[in-house]
Amino acid sequence: DLAFEDIKNALISIRKAHPGLPIIILGESMGGALALQTAADNPKLVDALICSVPARQSQGQKTTNIKAALGFIYTPNKELLVGPKVIARATSNPEVAEEWEQDPLNRSRFSAKDLNHFRHLMSQNPHKARQIANIPVLFLQGASDRLIKPSGTLELFSKIQSTDKNLVMVGSAEHLIFEQGQFANDMVDLVSNWIEKHVVSGKKISGE
Repeated sequence: DLAFEDIKNALISIRKAHPGLPIIILGESMGGALALQTAADNPKLVDALICSVPARQSQGQKTTNIKAALGFIYTPNKELLVGPKVIARATSNPEVAEEWEQDPLNRSRFSAKDLNHFRHLMSQNPHKARQIANIPVLFLQGASDRLIKPSGTLELFSKIQSTDKNLVMVGSAEHLIFEQGQFANDMVDLVSNWIEKHVVSGKKISGE
């Protein structure tokens, strides 16, 4: 709740400082869920949404759900080391994996209670997606993603009500498309061109 409040306050500040500029919110993975739900709850503050792999249907999800459920019953506050498994599925690049593991802001231990909170957050995506009807939306999914099932992203994309929506499958990409410096020049061009065509064109932009 505090994260959503922070994002909303940031959007309000940006809108106040730059009233003539369109605001585009972009998020990846769990950040994609944050971006999607923020756009749904604040339609007057967000002009476009870009989501990279925001779905929750992960590879091996059934096993994870069972472990989380048992942990929630017997040891809800005991923290387990799950970060390395996530990183291993998210990237096959050893340099990216090492950078991720060494990041002091990266959290790798979670309790069953934490995982249940995460599951609840992600479960809100389909409901929130149905509320997004009047802004351009771009979804991206790595075709080589070993963490999130592409079918989950496609299913979530289908629930977006906006008629101005696009889904791009990035053939060579794994789970990370933007984070950890994974974006390539062609991806920057793709996103920039989409913003120009679907967000900027036809809008009067003042000031900057």
